[in-house]
Amino acid sequence: MAATGNLKIDGSSTVYPITQAIAEAFKAQQDAKAKVSVNISGTTGGFEKFCAGQTDISNASRPILKAEAECGFKLSHEINNQRQQ
Repeated sequence: MAATGNLKIDGSSTVYPITQAIAEAFKAQQDAKAKVSVNISGTTGGFEKFCAGQTDISNASRPILKAEAECGFKLSHEINNQRQQ
């Protein structure tokens, strides 16, 4: 089954080349029905966008900070609650 929709990835410029290569391979394998965008705003910028609900995946080239992790846990609980309703 092919993936559909949009997947937004942002964050570290260090991790970008790896993520971009994986995104290209993913798009090639699933007939380009899903749009994958990979952008660079830095590790902190990527986490900020993730916490604001602007991205689906955040790349990081450093350990996640406590506040960033707490934001991620909060978002995952919100998503799980929405799915259960």
